[in-house]
Amino acid sequence: ENKIPAAEGSLLDESSPCWQWNEALELLGTFSPSQLNNHAYSALLKINERAAEEYCEANLRHNGVKWGMAVLDKMKKDKISPDVVTCSTLMAAFDKSRNWKASVSLLNAMEVSSHSNRSPKVHETKWSLPEPNRFTYSLAISTCARCEQGDIALLLLDKMTALSNDIVGDTRTKPNTWVYNAALLACAESNHSPCAKANNNHLITAFGILEKMENGGFDVAPDTVSYNTILSAIDESSFVSAKELYDESGNRKSYLSKHDDLMKIVVGILDSMEARGVSRDSITYYNAIMAFSDPNNALALLHMAFEDSDAFNVVSLIGASPSRLRGRAASGIIFVANAALSIAASSGDMSAVSEILALLHESDVDINTESIKYVIQALGNIGDCE
Repeated sequence: ENKIPAAEGSLLDESSPCWQWNEALELLGTFSPSQLNNHAYSALLKINERAAEEYCEANLRHNGVKWGMAVLDKMKKDKISPDVVTCSTLMAAFDKSRNWKASVSLLNAMEVSSHSNRSPKVHETKWSLPEPNRFTYSLAISTCARCEQGDIALLLLDKMTALSNDIVGDTRTKPNTWVYNAALLACAESNHSPCAKANNNHLITAFGILEKMENGGFDVAPDTVSYNTILSAIDESSFVSAKELYDESGNRKSYLSKHDDLMKIVVGILDSMEARGVSRDSITYYNAIMAFSDPNNALALLHMAFEDSDAFNVVSLIGASPSRLRGRAASGIIFVANAALSIAASSGDMSAVSEILALLHESDVDINTESIKYVIQALGNIGDCE
């Protein structure tokens, strides 16, 4: 659809659970017509974005899509055409609200509006939406990825590439590393969908994106996020199915074609990161380990992680500087070791559990409550409850 969602009611019809939003609306009502511009409305929409993120519970929810569209409707009544910054802020609220339909609809409406207003005279006199740029496309791709709409995210990536190729020298919609990482995320999200055929195709697409990035075909280089995302998309079953489809292409330079063993592909990705000077972190090794169900593979990758001093020695083991990682991943090597423990626990492999615990002890790495949980799970799986 090329129509943007209709606003439901006016801005002041009802209040939000977010008091800052309500106060901002009251303040906007005191503005004179000369004070109403894109700066004012963009600031208001930024509050809408934050409110949608903070108030997301069913019983205490700020409807970022509804309020955002009400703001856009007021701008239209005030005959103030939104600029690309205002539309991007609005789309960010759609992202926080996890509403991919609103995001794609706004993007489509921006495309249609910009095409119909090529004439400067028309643009000056008619309310219109701005032409989308790289950032707005990326927001739409990210929203689709988060909402598990991988197909649409990939179509938007193709559209960006086509647009940048149509106009030589025009880089406004030319994809960069961030955009492609969003597309890789879409593939990873799609890999968890129940449709096996879609999973295989998206894994193939993900490797295609990564390989073109590595070969310079996209004029961008993959970073840590790129590799971490591709590793998160891989598992044993999807690899086997995707490889069967990909072998028909005969491309022997591809990750999928030149290896019959998933372990070799995962190690190949880690080696590629090292060769390109791309840093590996705890998420890299966690995702690599979680691609397998065999404790032996998990152990082999855990040993690689312990040998990778660049990934762990400064931040995770010594703690000399704050990590850019958040949550469990910020704990460093124990986060990776727990991934290996989870694999061993699932199969009840106490030999692997013992080896992992010994490796942690030798490296002076303390276990945590998650480690203990997996040890107990492993004992339960072999029937040892004493």
